[in-house]
Amino acid sequence: MESYIIITDSCSEITSNMAKKLGISVIPFTVRLSDKDYLSNDETEITYTQFFSSVKSGLFPVPLIPDKESYMKIFESILAEGKDIIYLSVSGKLLPGFSNACEAKKLLETKYPDRRISVLDTKTASVGESLIAVRAAEKMKEGAGFEEVISAVEKMAEAVSTWFYVEDINHLKRCGMVSVSEPSPAVAMKVRPILAIEDGSVVIKSKMRGNANAEKYIIDKAVEKGIDKTVLISSAANDERSERIKESFLERNAGEEFIILPMGITSGSFLGPGTGAVAYL
Repeated sequence: MESYIIITDSCSEITSNMAKKLGISVIPFTVRLSDKDYLSNDETEITYTQFFSSVKSGLFPVPLIPDKESYMKIFESILAEGKDIIYLSVSGKLLPGFSNACEAKKLLETKYPDRRISVLDTKTASVGESLIAVRAAEKMKEGAGFEEVISAVEKMAEAVSTWFYVEDINHLKRCGMVSVSEPSPAVAMKVRPILAIEDGSVVIKSKMRGNANAEKYIIDKAVEKGIDKTVLISSAANDERSERIKESFLERNAGEEFIILPMGITSGSFLGPGTGAVAYL
């Protein structure tokens, strides 16, 4: 049987417990908040509620993306055990993690010529990246081989739909993920920018007043496209919001399986408090 490891990163919302259940690994990015560094997607150092409360109070989080050397160290620890690697990266158009991992791969392939390293651009982030990771892990557990999983991931990267609504688009502006020329809706008036990830980039699709209208817009788009089976939902420190979104999908008979995950501090650094996110295939 082929021996390989699936890895994703903490731009997904895969928690430590979820990763153990799936049998995969997550590379935790570091987030700097008020001169202190926190490993993301692990609440041992800061809870998600504490993090988003701090951001809402005016603190600006800074995600620190692993460099080439960091990826080499992580990858080499696996290769040295005689295992191959499939790394599911956050979109290369959003962050440099993909390109840094590709550089690490090139250097390690020379040192470990008998091992295989596949660095795959999921062309998405957050809930979309999470959904691809879940499906890839299921394939692995079903006995799929290295190349079969790669093929499945590449197809999912082209098919996945990733949607968000945010309370304040300035978080995305500050990180350079949307144009600084895009006017900022008034937060006090509860105007919610609605965004999607298309071909690896964040695109502003609409603006709606209030969370309920924003959620309806996103669900309308899902019903219009059609959902294969699973809907993955995440919210910024707000379980009630995630459950409300799930119930809205059920009322529309859209989706059969629902996975709800908390929004981690990496994606939360870009999206900010008040975010609701949905992904489906």
